[in-house]
Amino acid sequence: MRHRVKLEYRLKFLFEQEPDDEILGEITEVQLGLNLEADKEELFWEQRARINWLKNGDRNTSFFHKIAVQRQFHGRIAELKDGNGRSFSSIDDLLHLATDYFKDLYSASEVGSDERVFGLVENRVSGSMNDSLLKQFTDEDISSAIKMMAPLKAPGLMGFPLYFSKGTGI
Repeated sequence: MRHRVKLEYRLKFLFEQEPDDEILGEITEVQLGLNLEADKEELFWEQRARINWLKNGDRNTSFFHKIAVQRQFHGRIAELKDGNGRSFSSIDDLLHLATDYFKDLYSASEVGSDERVFGLVENRVSGSMNDSLLKQFTDEDISSAIKMMAPLKAPGLMGFPLYFSKGTGI
């Protein structure tokens, strides 16, 4: 902490100087040093919090139970208001209100012809291109796609990387 304060004073002093290549280089070095000090301090507090959790939370104590209950209620919706401003708090009312809200949100407000809008959009996909896009995948298509995928990038079946699936013959 003491080193961080010295670096902050040094940075303040450097900002008050005439900027030349030497001063700008030193400013960069001091800022890097401040970033390292901030990382050290963050790591210190993270480790200290973990020690506190190990010390107080892993045993069957009231502290542990309070944390567990607090996590259970974190992010829970206790009440919703409808369009008229009425409050609802029962689970059935909350489910009904949320379902109605999203049904209204994701349903079309007017059923009618969209030709006016589609007429403004230039056709980019020809009939033969559309037929090609709509045809069923073949085993060769799937095999080719899997072979082109990076084996360790994205998770595949059941969250395992593709390498696992290739290696087991799934």
